[in-house]
Amino acid sequence: MRKSNLFSVGPPDFSFENALALLDQFREECDFKEEMPSDVLGFMEKLGWQNFQKSIHRELVNWEGGYFINIFLEQCDIDTDLAKEKGIKISTSYLKAVGLTIKHLFAWNYVSALLYIHSDLPQELLLESTNDLECSIFLAKDRFFKQSFQILRNFCEICVSILYFINNLQDYKKWLAIPEWRLPGYREMIQNLKNKGKKVFFSENEARFLGKIYSKLNSSVHQKRDRLNMNVTRLIRFVDFDYGKEIEEWCAIFRNTVVFMIKIYIKRIPVLISS
Repeated sequence: MRKSNLFSVGPPDFSFENALALLDQFREECDFKEEMPSDVLGFMEKLGWQNFQKSIHRELVNWEGGYFINIFLEQCDIDTDLAKEKGIKISTSYLKAVGLTIKHLFAWNYVSALLYIHSDLPQELLLESTNDLECSIFLAKDRFFKQSFQILRNFCEICVSILYFINNLQDYKKWLAIPEWRLPGYREMIQNLKNKGKKVFFSENEARFLGKIYSKLNSSVHQKRDRLNMNVTRLIRFVDFDYGKEIEEWCAIFRNTVVFMIKIYIKRIPVLISS
């Protein structure tokens, strides 16, 4: 067993409500230093960072905001150089939105790391959830928005499946033991989690939001004409080289999805660590 008591390691300095409030107050910025931004740090401290930073492996929670913003800056420099050849200027204001998105990535990293260390939730799924978010960022940086949204859809599926397994231990055992065994569909799992008699359950509003965000991501992957890796507007790119609108839209969807999942998990931490 890798579970330890989340509430007995050092003085109990938890404030779930304050952590959730701070999450909604993250600032837009992109000039990251080596140190973690104060708003991200404040959020983590409300969830016991001072008590747990020694027990959480560096690879699980390691502030790399500078690295992630730099890969967008490098791509921005390429766009700017191409635009200069045409004698036009492009906006870089979207970089602050990217910075805010990176902050929410690391907020999820910390919440998932707490559960990785202090619960018996599926390790591989918790790790995969953070990998999916990082992958979505890399794809968006290279303008593969369709694939980036597809990965966000995978992130939703993983987060819901973790909670589904808490209520359906036999299905979890099958998933571990039978390689070809498949989980129920996303919407079926949500329907299962609406059962108030279960250990973990969604409110009607939570279930509705999860269904809507999944439909939005499906639309981004399968239906929207301007999601075809920008092939529809590729010729326009020879004129303006400006992807700011698309990146800001991706940032908004990424943040809405991740913040909602963070809130779902934080509200249920006492149940999740006892599962």
